[in-house]
This record gives sequence, C-alpha cells and structure tokens, in this order.
Amino acid sequence: MIDEKKLLDFVLDWKKWESKVDFYSHISGFIRKLNIKNSISFFGTPILKDKSPGYFRILWNSSKCDIDRTLLDSLVTSLSGKDTFKRYKKDSGEIGYIFSIGSRDSQLFWGELRIQEYIDDTKLEQKFFKYLLDGFSQLLMMTDKNKLLNLAFTDDVTGFFNQRKLIKDLNSLIRGYQQNQIPFSIMFVDIDHFKKVNDSHGHLVGSKLLRKLAQNMQKTLRDDDLLYRYGGDEFVLILPQTAHKVALPIGERIIANIKKTKFSFNEEVSFKLSVSIGVAEFPTDASDSSSILELADKMMYEAKKRGRGRVCYTQDIFDADRKIEKC
Repeated sequence: MIDEKKLLDFVLDWKKWESKVDFYSHISGFIRKLNIKNSISFFGTPILKDKSPGYFRILWNSSKCDIDRTLLDSLVTSLSGKDTFKRYKKDSGEIGYIFSIGSRDSQLFWGELRIQEYIDDTKLEQKFFKYLLDGFSQLLMMTDKNKLLNLAFTDDVTGFFNQRKLIKDLNSLIRGYQQNQIPFSIMFVDIDHFKKVNDSHGHLVGSKLLRKLAQNMQKTLRDDDLLYRYGGDEFVLILPQTAHKVALPIGERIIANIKKTKFSFNEEVSFKLSVSIGVAEFPTDASDSSSILELADKMMYEAKKRGRGRVCYTQDIFDADRKIEKC
C-alpha cells in the first residue's frame, strides 16, 4: 500500500523542481494516459483559525471549469486522518474525486479530479499515486542529473563556465548560424604577467585573484554574453549575434575597467592587472569551433607581442594568405 501522504508531500516539495509547471505537466500526462477529458483542479485553504475552510485558492485547472465551492467545502471539511481520497457523483453524471495532498507554508492543499466514466476507486487511487511516484521519481532524477551537469560545466575556481561548456556552446552557436545567418565573436583573454602573482603570493591568492577578475569582466559584459575559464589564467568570451566591429570596443572596455581596478585581499595584498585580448569572428574568420578558438588564441598572443594590455583582431593582422603581418 502506497503511503499517500508521504508521496504527495514529496510531490509538493516544489523546492526540488524547477517550477510548478513540472508538477502540473505530469498531472496532465496522467489525465491523457487515462483518456480523461474533463479536468483536474488543485486548490488550498489557509491553516488559520480566522479563515473559513471554504476560502479556496485555485492553483491550476486544466479545463478552466468552474469549481463547485459549496460541494468542495463540505467534502474537504469532512476529510480527516486516512480519509484522503473521497468520491462523489454530481447530477451531471460526472464522478469527482477529492484528495488531500498535504500542507506547505501554512496552506492545506487539495485536489479534485472530475471524469465522465466510472473507474473503481481503489484502481484509480493506485493508478494516480503510482503515476505520481514514477513521474516525480523520474523528474527528481532529471533534476539531479541537471545539477551534476551544471557541476560538470562549472569551473571550481571562478564559479563561471569551464572549457567543456565552452565547446558545447560554441558548437550549438555554429549549428544555429545555419538557420539565422547571424555572426558571433570570440574573445580570448589572458592575464599579463600572472605567473609572478603565483610565484610571489602562492596559488591560493592566485585563485582568488582569478575569481575577482572574472567577476570584473562579467560586469562589463552584456546580458547575453558568456564567460568561460579556459584554463590557467586564460578566459574565453562568447558574444552572440555580435560582429567584430561591436566586439572590439567591448574588449577595450574590459581592458580599461581592469586597469583602473585595484584588486585587494587585505591591506597588505593588492594588485593592479592588465589583460591581452584576441578577437575572432564566425564565420568570417573560421568555419568550426576549434579553428575560431585557435585564431582568437593567436590574436591574444599577438596582442602580447605588441605590448600587452590591448586587443587584436584577425583582419588587422592577416593578409589573404592568413599570415601575420601587422597589428
């Protein structure tokens, strides 16, 4: 025998799910599987002594039908203890089921399922709770999987995306280009003379500095821009729907903001930093993810050769044979 209360308390623990939509979509699936064409509604009544049990808050109603609140009032107030699944029949021939789904945030929650055809109470109850158990167990697994994926795509030093996520997103953008024909730009960012920080202050300070610098860059970027730690003291930025002419001034702003920032950890330890940035545009400069990353990386090293603390773009330094000539 399924423990309905434990199961439904589990279902109502919305903190485990992305949104209530997940809950409702699984209920809708249950209705479709049983070929039920009427409705299911969820409602609640506050657990407050000064409020009437008839004060319902409708949470969801698949067919937008009116709920007979008087009937529900009498049924809900009569439910107690293990009497969590109660059947009634309306004059219209509809068969209704009222079931308790526990409480949360000082609110009692109930459900009403209305169908045309008769289904044995016990079988319907078993089917309903088994569906919830199976559906939400799968949903929990999906949620846990998404959390693991997020961990797999997150750099543990900076908290931003990592190289694995970068490659995934780059390939997705390249596939999207086939449909919208809108270019995007890549920036390869490297901190100038970062090795001196690690050698002088240790890797713990270096890691904190990487995190602070990443946060500084994030503040300069637009909402749709993406930041990744590539490795070591290197970062990559994806600027969707952005040609190099727009990307270049963004790179200049990143450099300017970093140069004017004093990265402090305490009164004794503070740093002034600069970065070198290489820019490449898809598909003008490359036709695949590895090529555009390689080009942006080369531009970053060219920026270092030209004095550091600057931005270099492919078309500024390549001739028709793609050989470096000037910056």
